[in-house]
Order: sequence, then structure tokens, then C-alpha cells
Amino acid sequence: MIEEETIELLKFLSTDYGRGYLAGLASGLSILLKILKKSRVSSPLSSNYFDSLFTTF
Repeated sequence: MIEEETIELLKFLSTDYGRGYLAGLASGLSILLKILKKSRVSSPLSSNYFDSLFTTF
């Protein structure tokens, strides 16, 4: 990225629209990470899944 593009990007991010855009990206990333974490915990390959199988018998 050249210096002019960097300055233009920083000017955009300093506007209300730019801050809203960043907030939306952060929210979306947070949701995706929560979904991935939840799917990893409940995955059949996770050790918690196998532990729960053997403790029920």
C-alpha cells in the first residue's frame, strides 16, 4: 500500500461511516469466532466429547 492510499484509508476510518464499518467487521469476526469455538467444543473429535461418552457408561 502506498502512502497516499494509507492516508486516504485513515481519513475514511476517521469518519462516522468508517468507524461504523470497523465496528461491523469486529462484530462479525466476534460472531464467527464464537461459532468456531462452539463447534470445536461440541465436535466429535474433541477430547471432551470422548470423555462424556465414557463417563456415561
